[in-house]
Amino acid sequence: DQNTAVPFKNSLKHFNVTMDDWLIDSTSATDTSRFYLLKDLSLQLNDYQLATADSLYYVQANSMKFRASTGVLDIKRLSLIPRYDEMEFGKKPGSRKDRFSLELNNLDFKGIDLPLYVKRQELMAREMNISHGRIAVFCNNEIQSPDKPVKTLFPHQLLQTIAAKITIGKLNLSHFDVHYSEYNTERKEKGKISFERTSGWISNITNVALQKEKNPMMEAKLKTYLMGQGELETNFKFNLLAPDGAFSYSGTLHGLNGTVLNGITKPLGMVHIKSGMVKKLQFDIAANARQAKGKMEFNYHDLAIAVLKKDAGDPWYSRQG
Repeated sequence: DQNTAVPFKNSLKHFNVTMDDWLIDSTSATDTSRFYLLKDLSLQLNDYQLATADSLYYVQANSMKFRASTGVLDIKRLSLIPRYDEMEFGKKPGSRKDRFSLELNNLDFKGIDLPLYVKRQELMAREMNISHGRIAVFCNNEIQSPDKPVKTLFPHQLLQTIAAKITIGKLNLSHFDVHYSEYNTERKEKGKISFERTSGWISNITNVALQKEKNPMMEAKLKTYLMGQGELETNFKFNLLAPDGAFSYSGTLHGLNGTVLNGITKPLGMVHIKSGMVKKLQFDIAANARQAKGKMEFNYHDLAIAVLKKDAGDPWYSRQG
């Protein structure tokens, strides 16, 4: 890639290329049904692995197939694999950094512009589909940044930090699980929360300046199950041009037994939910990197909670008076 100040080189193994009907004559160069004098081009890559530049992850792809005439790219499995376990991960860069583990299955991209990618390494696709996948995020609060506070970036802000240029018109998700866990330094425990069997769509996924000027809003409509149980429907709007990372979200949660939240409320909030059924939790929030404001309506019954305490060196919780 010679588009950067310092040319970047990469290499591939187990890479197959099939070129169909390669024609060189007086008209082939201007034939709009051809590209690079070909009627079609097929690419197949098996068992690909790349170490990321920060030496924290491996990117692995299993069975990638692309056909230029259709603009369709199929990937059987794409993974982002951390090279270190949860507690060791943050120590390697020397400051706190969220650890991501990602596995995407049965991916397909439709409408890929191959000449654009070859010329500028810009990935543009009309549509992307993922059926079955999982992302796990872990934050170790034991590790602090030595010289400056940790800055949290929201999804649309993280997208803008990716060096490669990406535009995906619409991403369709089905059967996707999201897990988040955080280590509490004081209590030496890990709190966990999950959003399971997530399905829906995200539109206008881009970090390309021209595309953001045309449409600055990335939108999402998702349905998921909180802790595998409570049905949660959400709508998001992310402003890709906002310097403060502005976004909004609204939704409704219902049918949740509150006790399943103890996995996160006890280790991180020192609250034990003894009983309680969520009939409906409805919210409409406007937010940015600094604050969130909005309205929430919470309908519940049989709620009973206990505020806990845990003395230093004591492995057990006790209830406050």
